[in-house]
Amino acid sequence: MIVLNPVRIRPLPIFNKYNIIKLKQIKPLSLYDKVCLSLVIPHGLTDLMIYPREICMFNYLYTCFFYSIYSTNLRYIFLCLFSLLHIKNDIPGNFWIKASYSMGVHLSWVFFPKIALSYLAWFHTLFHYLKLAKVLTTTNKIILLASTVITFYIINTKNINDINNNGLWIPLVIGHVINNS
Repeated sequence: MIVLNPVRIRPLPIFNKYNIIKLKQIKPLSLYDKVCLSLVIPHGLTDLMIYPREICMFNYLYTCFFYSIYSTNLRYIFLCLFSLLHIKNDIPGNFWIKASYSMGVHLSWVFFPKIALSYLAWFHTLFHYLKLAKVLTTTNKIILLASTVITFYIINTKNINDINNNGLWIPLVIGHVINNS
């Protein structure tokens, strides 16, 4: 007689990470995580500096209104889909090269979700600033630097579970992606 033992299938690491965020059980951020978030978060301000304000604000208000009505689960799904579109802009090349790159980056995040923040801080944000270096004024650069310091202060003094607030920040990220598409 053959006895089959059930095989325990472990969920992908990205789902474990999502459940930690959803259940508001994020451990206190390390100094490294705080620095990374402080670099990533303010880079969306460049939209207000380089695009027509009316269009930029419309995109942000539209996404805040439209995507905030969805459940947290759907907001994270939308975040992933829009992120696929956005990360492809990190490299030059034709559509298929850029799409393959973005898929590869996102696939790595499925298995190693901790590297996502490092990628966003040290590659994506850097690429974003390098593309805009010639159009940003000195005042813009000072504002971005000050915003980075202020963001670090806020992240350093608040509980990350309170800041995350069920992904209500996601529509702002989607607005940034739409402005840069």
